[in-house]
Amino acid sequence: MSACKSRIVFLMSSSAAWEGGVNYYINLAATLQLDKGRERDIVFLCRDGVDAEVLKRLQAVGRVVKFRAERGRSAIGLVGFIGVLQKLLNLKPTIVFYSSYVLPRMPGVKLVYWIPDFQHEYLPKYFPLPRRLKRRYGHAIAALFSHRVVVSSSSAASDASKFLLASKKKLFILKFRLGGLDCPDSDRVNNVLHKYNLPRVYVIVPNQFWPHKNHLPLLREVISNEKSGAYLVLTGRIPDDLESDQRADVDRMLDELEGANRGVYLGIVPWSDIPCLMAGASGFINPSEFEGWNTSVELARAFGKPMLLSDIGTHREQGEGVGNVSYLGLEAFNGVVPWLERVEHPGAFLGVGSSDAIDAYRHKYSEFVRAVEGLFCVRN
Repeated sequence: MSACKSRIVFLMSSSAAWEGGVNYYINLAATLQLDKGRERDIVFLCRDGVDAEVLKRLQAVGRVVKFRAERGRSAIGLVGFIGVLQKLLNLKPTIVFYSSYVLPRMPGVKLVYWIPDFQHEYLPKYFPLPRRLKRRYGHAIAALFSHRVVVSSSSAASDASKFLLASKKKLFILKFRLGGLDCPDSDRVNNVLHKYNLPRVYVIVPNQFWPHKNHLPLLREVISNEKSGAYLVLTGRIPDDLESDQRADVDRMLDELEGANRGVYLGIVPWSDIPCLMAGASGFINPSEFEGWNTSVELARAFGKPMLLSDIGTHREQGEGVGNVSYLGLEAFNGVVPWLERVEHPGAFLGVGSSDAIDAYRHKYSEFVRAVEGLFCVRN
């Protein structure tokens, strides 16, 4: 294929629960489709049984080829991997963008390996030793075989230099930005708020309930403080493989939150509702202990929402140049309630995001578009 006609295969993670990765891949593919001067065949190679809504979003920006995954397993075994590799070879790709796999070099194919973060090195308490070693050496070997190693932040680039054996020349920092943003109007927002029976004033916390997302200290602080009238709206998957005591803690705290009428857990909501929920919110909180690069932070930034973010390196990068962001120490959740009192008040409902914020964010996205083009146009 020529430089102007290529087949780019996004090899999706074998895990069905990695929603952040799905959003990243879809946004990359949509960004690549913006350049009408290049003829590109975008293919998503993903496991069978993918969620219907995710499948629809994938098909909106590319075509989907499925591989079989053993039922009941979150990861594929050796036989399954051989099947994935055969499917990949049959597609005759020009470029493969992937994570969670170790791929061999293939003639005429550029391998672009994405490492979302090095959480396993900093939060070993969440990773049993076999899983930690698998991630550590999997990243190292995959990076050696790849042509490019993509990370999402400067802090991750520093980690890559520390933990990987691959050449620094391979590293490519691609700070994630969201494209295709049109802030919903008040009618759309009101319809979504009515759908979920939400109050006019609330703060949104849209994250999956992985332990490192750190929901429990936030919920304890809000529930225990009777002075604050804060109302939290939480969305996201509660992973099936949480430890039983972790799941019990999450369920108990959510029951207490709803019982005290201090918030509601909506579960997994359609992707199309997320912009409306964000646009209708008075503010946004992400208390996570660790992030690669958070999609919800990007959406809140684009809509000009006040943000309360845990004080970690990635959040500092994402909040750079933003005037309405506050940072929360991981050991000092008593700062939550004063922040809530500032952002939750009558009249805080905006319905739409700040036009200035959206315009500024579109400039950031244009920089992202150029970076994506640079990454995917590099030859082997």
